[in-house]
Amino acid sequence: MRHDVEFDADGTTLRGWLFVPDNATGPLPAIIVSHGFSALKEHDLHASFFADAGYVVLLYDHRNLGASDGQPRQEIDPWRQVLDMRHAITFMRTRKEVDKARIGLWGTSYSGGHVIVVSAMDRRVKCVVTQAFTIDGYVALRRRLGDDGYAALRQRIDADYDARYAGAEPEYIAVAEPGTKSYEHLHHGDLAKLYLNKVTLRSRDLHMGYVPGAFVSRVAPTPMLMIVPDNDTTTPTDLQLQAFEAAKEPKKLIVIENCDHYGVYMEHLNTTAKAAIDFFKAYL
Repeated sequence: MRHDVEFDADGTTLRGWLFVPDNATGPLPAIIVSHGFSALKEHDLHASFFADAGYVVLLYDHRNLGASDGQPRQEIDPWRQVLDMRHAITFMRTRKEVDKARIGLWGTSYSGGHVIVVSAMDRRVKCVVTQAFTIDGYVALRRRLGDDGYAALRQRIDADYDARYAGAEPEYIAVAEPGTKSYEHLHHGDLAKLYLNKVTLRSRDLHMGYVPGAFVSRVAPTPMLMIVPDNDTTTPTDLQLQAFEAAKEPKKLIVIENCDHYGVYMEHLNTTAKAAIDFFKAYL
């Protein structure tokens, strides 16, 4: 059964859905689910798999996005989202449906970086699954943009800081361009009407300053599963594999073959969901 829920994050209300298995008796293990850069809870395809497997699942919108409060709208601060995820853990520990000693994290893409950072910092996390995850925002974005594209973006960001200081509204930038696989994923079905496809320009600057890979060796002794597409150019495969090498035991790696960044949600969805559930069953 799905319930609408909300919780406080330092004075900002975050909203989402709580999935509780039908006929649940007693406190159950729980999984906190969050998504990638600019994505909404309505983009999720994994939470229902976890709920059907018998877990209580929290799926929520990050601040400034979707149903959650926060200003400026569509501004994405990864460090603020990391702290908010820790508030989500606290919220789940207050729920009577949840065994507060058995809370796991699942993250993907941008929030795949978040769950690495949070599980390295917060020992209330029992285990963590991360897939197609951010390791170094600067390296990933610089590769995609090239030297000229990066220089042009840097000029726009610097000008935006000056303008905002002078009282101007934030400048916005598109997340995905029509015709790309990213655009297709973010706009599938009814999301074409719901998803705004823009973030503040400052969000890209904050992205380039976000290096969750610096925390990967600190996750242990919390068990961690990394699900890595073998052809990911959005959150580059080589960076993800380097992160696995830097991680300490207990850890597990699953490489999804013939898979790009969005394949983990699409043609390989059943495979990635099953891999996560198997790991949660082992450690949660």
